[in-house]
Amino acid sequence: MLERIQESLDYLVSGPYPWFAAAIVLFLFILWIAARRQPASIIAFDSPNGEVRVARTAINELVQRTGNTMSTVGKCSTLVRTRGGSLHIEVRIKLLAGSKLSEVSSELHGRLSNTLRENLAIDKLAGIDVVVVGFTGKIESDYLPVSAPSSYLDDGASDPLEEEK
Repeated sequence: MLERIQESLDYLVSGPYPWFAAAIVLFLFILWIAARRQPASIIAFDSPNGEVRVARTAINELVQRTGNTMSTVGKCSTLVRTRGGSLHIEVRIKLLAGSKLSEVSSELHGRLSNTLRENLAIDKLAGIDVVVVGFTGKIESDYLPVSAPSSYLDDGASDPLEEEK
């Protein structure tokens, strides 16, 4: 019985079947890559004269410039994708230390939505995700961690731990 199974496997491996299977897998992989590929430009709106498209790089630049105008955002980078004909933007920011994330996020959403609608006439905005990737600036808080270096303290302020000694 084992010999018969071994002969069948040897025939399958030595014949043309592995090449057909490899070709099918390669073809499916290429189709998968092509389906996931994002277009270089995005349709902003349709006019009577045809489609008006905006390059993905132009959207990236506009979103970054809008984010960088905010004093609470240190650095801004973007990822622009389309899903089902709608625009989806992921904004990665460095937040100014001591800023309230909910307020910064709300203001950033509002500014970006208005900027994209007013400047580029993009109405198919699916969503804007804000991701904080780091912090910048000096901590300006009365509640410092116990191990905070004295450089975090404001000028002229004394370290409360030193006063207790």
